Amino acid sequence: MKKLYKTMNKKAGVSIPIFIMTILVLALVAFSIPYFLNRERNIRGIVDAPKIMDDFAVEDILLDYYFEGIFDRTVAGMNFEDGEEVFIKRYLEELNNYKDEDESYFIKGFDEVEKQAENVQFVDGRKIILVLDFQIIREGKRDDKKIIEIKYNYYKEFVKDFASE
Repeated sequence: MKKLYKTMNKKAGVSIPIFIMTILVLALVAFSIPYFLNRERNIRGIVDAPKIMDDFAVEDILLDYYFEGIFDRTVAGMNFEDGEEVFIKRYLEELNNYKDEDESYFIKGFDEVEKQAENVQFVDGRKIILVLDFQIIREGKRDDKKIIEIKYNYYKEFVKDFASE
């Protein structure tokens, strides 16, 4: 019994694996705290995703409104027999009404539409179909640094059926 008592009360040092593990844990904590503090400072900001999506929805509605009006005014008083050349000419003339004094469009996306005026199709001897398909890119910036880039694909078909008249 005396021998067991001496073994239990022996004042020996901490074992080497526990000592190494303690040192490594302290080193990990010492290096991770400054890393997380520095990382928190480098966060650029919170992106308000619902507002951005709402902005695109509003822009989509506005583009639909303007393009539908331009298409309607282009085909008003036009016959199917007038052909693509007349349609494209009238369409580009109508688009020019939306230019500023410096010959740039005051609505973003119209410059892409001007390039797509040739996407008109005359189908079945009675329908005019204009397909608009382009991409709108918006960048969110803070302190002159780009923090987010959003790409939105606008696709719409405008149809005029002369048979229904």
